[in-house]
Amino acid sequence: HLGTLSAGLLALAFFLAAAAKSGALPFSPWIARALEGPTPSSAIFYGSLMVHAGVYLVIRLAPLFQQAPAVMALVALCGLLTALYGWLGGLVQTDVKSALMFSTTAQVGLMFFACGLGWFDIAALHLLAHASWRAYHFFNAPGLMHLTPDPLRPVPAWLTRYPGLYTAVLRRFWLDELA
Repeated sequence: HLGTLSAGLLALAFFLAAAAKSGALPFSPWIARALEGPTPSSAIFYGSLMVHAGVYLVIRLAPLFQQAPAVMALVALCGLLTALYGWLGGLVQTDVKSALMFSTTAQVGLMFFACGLGWFDIAALHLLAHASWRAYHFFNAPGLMHLTPDPLRPVPAWLTRYPGLYTAVLRRFWLDELA
């Protein structure tokens, strides 16, 4: 047990680190910029996994945050504003990766909001479900982009020699239908 001031300052420092890592407001712009590159590995790494690291830190430090009610109120407010920002930003995106990233930002905001309300178990379940589901979305995004009329990179020559494999990969092994 720490004093209220010590717990509050420590919780605030950890929350600032968590908010920066997860792209919560006011630290949100770096995520969209990180995903502007063409590499799907960065999209999966940042978009579906690493943005959850800050929420995970807050969940793991729940006993500390519970000793600092003012910081928990700040976490809830920041989470709510981040969710609103992500939702509104996602409405105007024109490409799939950016839309997914803003959607992820909104969901991370909701997780922070749950933590700020003291619902750490709900936030942990949301984090687990969202990280898994978002990874699937980032894997599926190239297939969706393939259906757009804009020119895409050509299919590798070695893959066109195996039409069954090509169809399975293009359909993402029919996981969309299963989901």
